[in-house]
Amino acid sequence: MDCAILAIAAKFCPSTVEVLAKQKNTKAFIILSAGFHEENEEGAKLERQIVETVNSVGGSLIGPNCIGVLTNHYSGVFTSPIPELNPQGVDLISGSGATALFIMDSGMQKGIKFNSMYSVGNSAQLGVEEILEYMDESFDPKTSSRVKLLYVESIEKPEKLLKHASSLIRKGCRIAAVKSGGSAAGSRAASSHTGALASSDVAVEALFRKAGIVRCNGRDELMTVAGIFMHPEMKGRNMAVVTHAGGPAVMLTDALSNGGMDVPHIEGEKAQDPFVGGGELPFVVLKIAEYRVHHGGDHLCDVLQGKHHQTVRFFVVSQVGHSHVFADKELIEISTEIVDDIEHELISRELEYFPDGGKPQSIF
Repeated sequence: MDCAILAIAAKFCPSTVEVLAKQKNTKAFIILSAGFHEENEEGAKLERQIVETVNSVGGSLIGPNCIGVLTNHYSGVFTSPIPELNPQGVDLISGSGATALFIMDSGMQKGIKFNSMYSVGNSAQLGVEEILEYMDESFDPKTSSRVKLLYVESIEKPEKLLKHASSLIRKGCRIAAVKSGGSAAGSRAASSHTGALASSDVAVEALFRKAGIVRCNGRDELMTVAGIFMHPEMKGRNMAVVTHAGGPAVMLTDALSNGGMDVPHIEGEKAQDPFVGGGELPFVVLKIAEYRVHHGGDHLCDVLQGKHHQTVRFFVVSQVGHSHVFADKELIEISTEIVDDIEHELISRELEYFPDGGKPQSIF
């Protein structure tokens, strides 16, 4: 037997592992069961027995008190949500099974893809540091994920974490982490959760900075950073904000400025140019005219049924590889002269133009 997954009462795990390791030549174990050193000294004794047995045969142990492992070669998680794995996605290593699920759920809602997930639970033999070591030593620049995400409640081997995180970053990877249990109350909660020992928050901060790990304060921030990591690294600090509302623009400008980015004031002709340099922004939606109904028609249904000869045209400029422009008839009446002027502008900018009925890639 190559790998055994145990989901039985803690008291039966040591004898089961003994039989599998010694009689069935099993070398890999994933123990989902709880009730070990996170609970009491008796549980800690059971855990030590299991580790001794696994070590005696040169085996590997994930857990106990975890939800399992997801890779492109093996899926051993029996709860949800389960993301569709993608070799171009992120690698997640978590000291908490439930938190791993929360992180994946948050990531899936943001469109983040996952390449693998390791839930190490109590880290009786293999912890976050060992999984990171494995990822470093098996790193393939052609196939390995370049984004690593960590959730840790304690760091028992800081030298190993520093060594392999720094090595992965030198190889072109980016790493972000949530370290919980920094407060006195949080430390007590972590101890009761996975038996984690307290780590000085000041020491953790210094360790992360030295290694090059971006520290996050929660799952949503972690997944936001992961989304940024999935894009090519920015070379400058200048940012432009395109929005349909003033309030979000002000808040985003504050966040960018406080984060060390520059949001320069745009002046001159370009400030009045809706295409901002020929459609170079990710997407711009141009509303050409206001909606109005003439000839006494008070209801949109009258227009839709053709009772009034209204024409609505609007243009969407988007950039997905290159720029697209889409024009269609809908519910806004504008003059033929304005339409001609817009079409001339689009053609002069060498933008791909789809007149009525075309089917460009939609950004909605």
